[in-house]
Amino acid sequence: MGKWYPQEGQKIRKNTKLLPSQEQNKVTGNASLAYGSFAGKIYNGSNWIITEMVIRVVAKEGEGVVR
Repeated sequence: MGKWYPQEGQKIRKNTKLLPSQEQNKVTGNASLAYGSFAGKIYNGSNWIITEMVIRVVAKEGEGVVR
């Protein structure tokens, strides 16, 4: 969906900052679902060190209907 969401109930650790929106656009990647497995690659093109990431997966039908 092109949006970044913090995980529900997650607390920010000391000295940890959320990635600014202008830097979020520099983190890209691709992924696929096959035979019950999720796999992909993420490229961090930002100047930030990313130590944790939450990935949300939404399965959609051909017409865009969410399963």
